[in-house]
Amino acid sequence: TLIRLNAMREIDNSYLWHLKSRFKDNISAHPEQYLSLAQINIARIKGDYNQVHYLVDKLSGILPFSLVTTLPKPEESNILRYIEHSPENKTLVVCFSGMDGKRTVEYYKKYGLNHLENIIHNNADTYNYTGFANKTPKYNFLLLRDNYNSWYQIHTEQYIDIIKRYIDTHQINKLVMIGASAGGFAALMFGQLLSADIVYTQAPQILAFTNYSTHFNKALEIEYNLTAGKYTDIAYLQQRNNGFIPNTYINACENNGTDVYALSMLNQQDSNLHIRLYSGDTHSVHQVIGKSAMFRELCNIIDTTPTKKKDNYEA
Repeated sequence: TLIRLNAMREIDNSYLWHLKSRFKDNISAHPEQYLSLAQINIARIKGDYNQVHYLVDKLSGILPFSLVTTLPKPEESNILRYIEHSPENKTLVVCFSGMDGKRTVEYYKKYGLNHLENIIHNNADTYNYTGFANKTPKYNFLLLRDNYNSWYQIHTEQYIDIIKRYIDTHQINKLVMIGASAGGFAALMFGQLLSADIVYTQAPQILAFTNYSTHFNKALEIEYNLTAGKYTDIAYLQQRNNGFIPNTYINACENNGTDVYALSMLNQQDSNLHIRLYSGDTHSVHQVIGKSAMFRELCNIIDTTPTKKKDNYEA
């Protein structure tokens, strides 16, 4: 509403008030970094990418951020599971898990951002879409999760390398990305970066470190300057490529203001973007659609989408 009214100062004040009220403890520890990163996200919300680039460059080397490259990479056994039903199948469905807020919130209460080498060892959580993957033998599946809960902004290249390796090793000719919420954000991001054939999401977020953030990933954002990263804004990735590269399907609930607002940042005239709004206000869209109906629709989309050469999949 504020954007439609061109009330730009009110957008600044509203965004800052929201974050200050919700993340008071995070901000008090790093006030200068917080305010600078908040200005970047405000510019992203407004779609002012010249200002975004200016602010990112301005912060580089000035504020005391920690280097994200110093964080340890997780072992692949802790972030992926591959389910191969048939080596002859050349369709790969990459499933991205969303945030595990409970685990990381408890961790943050105990340790803050200390001992982060321990958080990448995660044997407690299941991967999203495991049931679908086990029950659908006509595709092969790569299940991924982000143990840092960083919107896949920490060691992003590691995930790109993993996916590309599976594409090359198994001679994939149809690449599908799926996810919900933060996992939907990841599906949109990697689908664009790797020129996937299909992206299928439920209530995906468009701008990282805003809606549905926890105190843990807000602390990561502030400490490691993650907002200044290249891949935090799906709307910018869409604009940079003159639209979505994959056939992109988004499901959301029409009365969930947070999710509908996120989608409003996208260019909805994009011919490769297909948004379906369901009645209701839940963030868990599968509860409205029904899991069986949702997966039937996804399978139909996969089966009716033409294949393309694997050489097209490149970051």
